[in-house]
Amino acid sequence: YMPVTTAGLNALPEPMVTQGAAMNNISRRLVASLAIVIASLWLEFRLNSAGPLATPSAISEVFIVTGVMILLALPCAWRFPLNDERAE
Repeated sequence: YMPVTTAGLNALPEPMVTQGAAMNNISRRLVASLAIVIASLWLEFRLNSAGPLATPSAISEVFIVTGVMILLALPCAWRFPLNDERAE
């Protein structure tokens, strides 16, 4: 997340950097917490509906969905420049 954080904070005016860093931290933690809750709810739903034999299948589904989300995020990451011209 460091290149994204750096790019985002560099776009802010100097007086707003601390507030931007705080919002970045809060949003990162909130999204991570929501992802854990959703994965836990999915696992709980699958285990309640199909029993303990569905555990490997439910875990595999969570990993597949996570992998698909990572693959969908890659094009966004590739849009960032390799080096920053402003740093020179």
